[in-house]
Amino acid sequence: MERKSSGTANLSVKPLRIVPKLELRGTQLAGWTPHSDPVPSKGGILFDENIDIPMPDGTILKGTLYRPSGHGPVPLLLSWAVYIKDTEGMGGVFPDESGISSYIIRAGYAELRVQPRGTGLSDGVPINEMFSPQEIQDCHDAIEWAAVQPWCNGDVGMIGMSAFAVTQLLVAATRPPHLKAIFPYKGFTDLYRHGFYKGGAPYIGAMELFAFSEKLTPPKIPAWLRHLSSYILNHPRFSQHTSDAAANVRWIHKMLKKAKTPEAAVRSYVSRMYDNSFDDGDYYRAASPASTLAAIDIPICIATDFGAQGFHFFGAFELWHRLPGPKKMFFGPPEYEFPWSNYLKEAVAWYDWTLKGIDNGYAALPPVRYWLRGAERWEHADDWPLPNASRRILYLDRGDPSELASQSLSASLPDKAGTNSFISLPSDSFYVAALDKYEAQILRFSTPPYVRETQITGPVKLRLTVSASAIDTYIIARLSDLAPDGKRTKLAWGWLMASHRTVDSDRSNPTEIVHDHRAQAATQLVPGQPAELYFSLTPIANLFRPGHRMELEIASRPELLVSEAGEGFDMFTWDPVPYRCRTTIHTGGERPSYLEVMAVTDDRVG
Repeated sequence: MERKSSGTANLSVKPLRIVPKLELRGTQLAGWTPHSDPVPSKGGILFDENIDIPMPDGTILKGTLYRPSGHGPVPLLLSWAVYIKDTEGMGGVFPDESGISSYIIRAGYAELRVQPRGTGLSDGVPINEMFSPQEIQDCHDAIEWAAVQPWCNGDVGMIGMSAFAVTQLLVAATRPPHLKAIFPYKGFTDLYRHGFYKGGAPYIGAMELFAFSEKLTPPKIPAWLRHLSSYILNHPRFSQHTSDAAANVRWIHKMLKKAKTPEAAVRSYVSRMYDNSFDDGDYYRAASPASTLAAIDIPICIATDFGAQGFHFFGAFELWHRLPGPKKMFFGPPEYEFPWSNYLKEAVAWYDWTLKGIDNGYAALPPVRYWLRGAERWEHADDWPLPNASRRILYLDRGDPSELASQSLSASLPDKAGTNSFISLPSDSFYVAALDKYEAQILRFSTPPYVRETQITGPVKLRLTVSASAIDTYIIARLSDLAPDGKRTKLAWGWLMASHRTVDSDRSNPTEIVHDHRAQAATQLVPGQPAELYFSLTPIANLFRPGHRMELEIASRPELLVSEAGEGFDMFTWDPVPYRCRTTIHTGGERPSYLEVMAVTDDRVG
């Protein structure tokens, strides 16, 4: 029996007079051109704000509906508004991770942005935790309700990045009958290790972002004025500043001091930050797609880019390794675009194939497409890790004792055991200025120059023998391409709290070493006694040119090694160092430290 909401009885019949001005920016297609590249029509857009979406228990959710005018029923792309849907489309620093509606609608789709229960103007009691079972069931029910409305042809996909992408994965595992495909861009699969903790250390900047953005109240501004504001907030002179992640975080810090954050959001923040610092029980796992990936059986395009180091990178590869159904994957050059505006042509092409059945060439695309940095071009493969890549071991070598912080990476095991150390300090610590003259806070290891072009593509793993003068320490590692002129192209990062070093073999995959972050698995260091840390850096795809070196940097303070948004990376701040101490890296001997990479071509060095 067809279900109808009272909220759809009197939908708009006149197109919007002021269409939100949000433009496509950044890379749009992952290394191909569709046979029939959809050119959005110039037709009008029908807009309805706060339509009623009834849930089986009688709760009424609110949704914003966009439709192309002059069309009958069309496929629907649904987004689940992790933030307040009414600020989406304004541009600037306002959260907008659903994509550019004006492009999507004119490509022949309807878009429905649904506000979760208890937030915005939706009925119900606020749910303290994101991705709760109730919220995922509500999204399932919203899909099934929307699919039988007269403006939808029954074929539904989902749209949105980051937390919106996570919802796609969780809902797809519940198998709504009308959900035919998903496109989760920059999603993650584990709320603890990919989201709120970095190797066991709290990802403070991310927690602050959600504390500010979750469960806000809608602005008391009419829709037409919000749409009009987008012409100012997305003007090039303004948008070049609002596309700066670092500036956005500073703005969020200022707003957090002034914002009247709802109690539910504050309690979520406190729960993550103080009450659940270990991955115990179901607190994080029940809200993580990793636990239900085997249930996803619809086509999925796994999408991310090299800039997604902070949140959204490892999850793409866990999806590739664990999803049983039809899938394709791509990861592109590092880009930071906000509001989300890149790869929307790719998303439309994906749905043209999976929802509309258009033979646009998507079916013939290789399973994996990736951006080869250094060469600055797209490449493709049949699988990941690349079947033609070979494992290489590069040993950390103490090198010249007279050098304070510079050592080597070598294919040969060092002749003798050695050590070098650095000082571990909490972020923003006060210390004597002359400390850096006599003590290192970063250790650097590099290969000799490559003698020919060398492609290193695949997972990156680091095994360190470490000791410390305290009962715990923190390691952050960064891998770079170091040019002859000293220019450093940052490639990959990894991190681990020493006390969280127990490996969880059952949950690990070929790309990511997963650790047991439960409290019962935490193992303190014995001061001065070496221990082995084995962890992953984010995977890379890089062409090292002749004369270039591979450089590994190791430190404890993230701000010494993280990257800026201007380089295309979305990385927030965190403060992991539990104690001021000396951290020592042991090289050579019976317990050597070494880096593992995957070489596709000859990797001889000078």
